[in-house]
Parts: sequence; structure tokens; C-alpha cells
Amino acid sequence: MTVHEQFNTLTPIQMAWLQELGIDRRLLQTSFNASDESASRADSAESKVTKYPTPVRNVDEQVARRSAVMPAAPADVKPVQLSPDLAGLQADAAACTRCELHAGRHQAVFGSGHIEAPDWMVIGEAPGDQDDQLGLPFQGPAGQLLQAVFDASGLSSESSFYYTNAVKCRPRGGRVPRKEEMDACLPFLHAQINQVRPRAILVLGWLAAQALLQQKGSIEQLRERTHVYAASYGQVPVIVTYHPAALLLRGRHKAQVWRDMHLARSLKSNGQES
Repeated sequence: MTVHEQFNTLTPIQMAWLQELGIDRRLLQTSFNASDESASRADSAESKVTKYPTPVRNVDEQVARRSAVMPAAPADVKPVQLSPDLAGLQADAAACTRCELHAGRHQAVFGSGHIEAPDWMVIGEAPGDQDDQLGLPFQGPAGQLLQAVFDASGLSSESSFYYTNAVKCRPRGGRVPRKEEMDACLPFLHAQINQVRPRAILVLGWLAAQALLQQKGSIEQLRERTHVYAASYGQVPVIVTYHPAALLLRGRHKAQVWRDMHLARSLKSNGQES
């Protein structure tokens, strides 16, 4: 079924979510038409990308022109000895005192979801209040909106997910994490990616994107292109979009997030995600 046909068979529930997200039929039709054209071009050309889980050796030429390969961790991040398995890494995070955030947390919020090569690792910025209480990421209103976005775009029906944050402890008062706190937690995030081995990464928010990609620029400069994260097991495509908490405050960004979700889905059709 083409994306144009999918548009014509949206259920009433999906259409209700789209209206809640501020997506009208004109934007929807335009997006699907663009996706149809991209799919036709992709079908007529031989793919140069090896599908996951085999590590990517050659990135598709079109993606390579729009991508930025991840450098190593920042030089100012102190080396830390971490456990070689996910359960041990979670215990390391729970016992971590590398920054002041540990003093105000109820518990470290490590991650949850599909832990064996999920289609997507979703990376937010820092735990919220409900996350801190429950020990699970994306438990508040922002998490509910994120799930609505995935459902409305069709991403949730065809993908498995693992959820985490760049910072594992909630900053007091819900403030923005400081750079030194992001840097202190970065080794955990790198190790988490290498142990979970996601096929693709979706980064939510400017702070998390800068921490992972080590690139300067606004979120608008980081959006609408495919980055590449150099993991130990191969090159992983990365999509950047707004954090759902930002959408709760600034609904005008919902249309941009909708376009980002279509870019995310295009990874699968272009053979970068299996």
C-alpha cells in the first residue's frame, strides 16, 4: 500500500489525533504526495545502503550530503569504568555521583522499552517529575503527547522503541540541565546505545541533540536532515525533532514535528532501517 492509499484509509481515531496535533488535511496530503514521489524515486534506483543489523559500510549518497558523522565523546568528559551489560550499566547509573543531580533525585531514570536492537532509541533531555517518582522515562503529559504523535504518524504501528534521556537524574525544580551535568552523563548514553544497539535514533530537544551529536546550532538547524551516529556496531541514522514538552507550550511546532515523523518513516522505506 502506498502512502497515498494510507492517507485515504486513515481511521476516525487517527484523524482525531491529527486534528489534536494541529495537522489539517492539506498539510497531510502535501506530505503524503511528497512521500509518494520520494518512494517512486527510491524504487527506481539501486540502494547503496546495507540494511541493519549489519553495520552500515557506505551511507547513501543523498543522505551523506545531508549528514554529519558523530565524533567521539568530548575531551572534557572524564573516563569512567562502566559495566559491559545493560543491567550492570543501569546499576552504575543508579549509584552514580558524578554530578550534583544525584543529591536531589528520588532515583535514576535509566530507560525502558525494547532492549534488543529496537527500531528506534528515543532520547529526551532529562526526566520529569513523574519519571523521577516512577523510575521510567516519558511518564507525564509530554510522554502521552509523544505516543499520540507516534500513533498519528503511523510510526508506532510498525516500529519497536527504547526510551531514555541524555541525563538520567531529574534537575531540581525541573530546570534545564547544565552542560557539566550533560557531559557527566554522556558516557552512560554512549554505552547504552552500544548495548541496546538501536537501528535508528530519534532525539527530542535541542539539548539532547547537541549532547549526542556534539554539534553547534539551533534545533531548526539540526532538524530536517539525517545525521549519523558512529556506534561500536556500525553507523546509526539520527533524526532530531522538538521535545513533546515544547509542543505543550508552543503548539505552532506541531507541523514541523509531523514533517520530522515522515522523515523518520522514510528511513525504513529507503533501506536504512530494517
